[in-house]
Amino acid sequence: MLSSEEYIDQRLVPEIEYYENRSALNKRFFHVTSVVSIVSAVAVPIVAVVSDHFALAVIGGVASVAIASQSLFKWHENWLKFRGSAEGLKKEQMYYLTRTGPYQGVADDALEGILVVRVEDLISSEHETWQVEQKGK
Repeated sequence: MLSSEEYIDQRLVPEIEYYENRSALNKRFFHVTSVVSIVSAVAVPIVAVVSDHFALAVIGGVASVAIASQSLFKWHENWLKFRGSAEGLKKEQMYYLTRTGPYQGVADDALEGILVVRVEDLISSEHETWQVEQKGK
């Protein structure tokens, strides 16, 4: 049987790190494609003035790919979802460590069980949401 410290170190902390890393990655992809979309959109009228049709087509294509990529990969939504999951897990950890929220006034022998159930519920909820989204694709 794992102690609460082992559970936190071996399960909770790695899950928080996973969600934080996935959030940061999706945030970067979203920001890069947003900047590419904006710069491309601004470049279209400028290039149109010089009437280089090939460059205009390329810039329009780049903008289209950037916008379509955001829609397809849902980087903005994933960034917010992963960030929310990480923050929910960190909040649960803090409640447990400070014995506040759902841990306040609970007998010591019941604390670990509550922590595990609540953390696993958060993780499985995220996984269930992912499964539903994948079925919709």
